[in-house]
Amino acid sequence: LVEQSLVMLSTSLPVLLCLPCCLVIGGASVYRALLPYCTRIYVTKIDACPPPDSFFPDLDASPDWEIERESEEMEENGVRFRFVDYIRK
Repeated sequence: LVEQSLVMLSTSLPVLLCLPCCLVIGGASVYRALLPYCTRIYVTKIDACPPPDSFFPDLDASPDWEIERESEEMEENGVRFRFVDYIRK
């Protein structure tokens, strides 16, 4: 199903690139396929350590990205988190 979706996405990519804004909501393979086309990324960083099944690239370590805005740390139901907006350099 994911492969079929990515094939459909690749045929729609020229149209998507003409849009002023397009939100990508993953899975890992979708992020991996579309990250090269992104100019802005909105990340929610959660201060918790559940067992991961996949990883998003570390944008803090990437020379291609910089933090544009970062929220104060917040907490809800005992979980601390913050929002970080990245822009491509």
